[in-house]
Amino acid sequence: MRELEEGLGSTHSVVTVEAADKFGTMGVVGVMRVDWKQDRIEIPIFVLSCRAFGFGIEYALLSSVRGMAQEKSMIVGHYKETQSNQPGRQLYSASGMNWKGTSWTGKVSELPPDPAWLRIENRIPSKSQPAIDRP
Repeated sequence: MRELEEGLGSTHSVVTVEAADKFGTMGVVGVMRVDWKQDRIEIPIFVLSCRAFGFGIEYALLSSVRGMAQEKSMIVGHYKETQSNQPGRQLYSASGMNWKGTSWTGKVSELPPDPAWLRIENRIPSKSQPAIDRP
C-alpha cells in the first residue's frame, strides 16, 4: 500500500477500476499506478483481477492514461515475467507497445481505443498530475 500512497498527487496518480455485469457488481478489479516523469509516464504497478481479464477492462484501464498525458508522451509499462502475469505480457504487446528487455514502451497516441462494446461510466480525468508531464 505504501508504494501506491507515497508521492500521490505530486509524482504519480493511482487509477482504479470497478466492474459490474448483468449478475451484479464485482467491486474493485484493477489498480494501476502512473508515475509522472519529465519525458514519459511509467506504469510500475498494474494489477487486474483474473476474473476481469478478457472483458476489455485491461485495455480500458491502460488507455485511461490518454486523459492524463499528451498524445506524444512516451509510456513505459514495467513488466517482470512470472507464471501469473502472462496476460500482462499479452496486453502490452496487443496494445502496440515494444519489448525493451525489462519493460514495454510505446506512445500514448498509439494505444488502442476502449473496446466498442465496453460501457465506461464515470471516467474521471486526473486533476492532480504534475505539470512536469506537460512540456
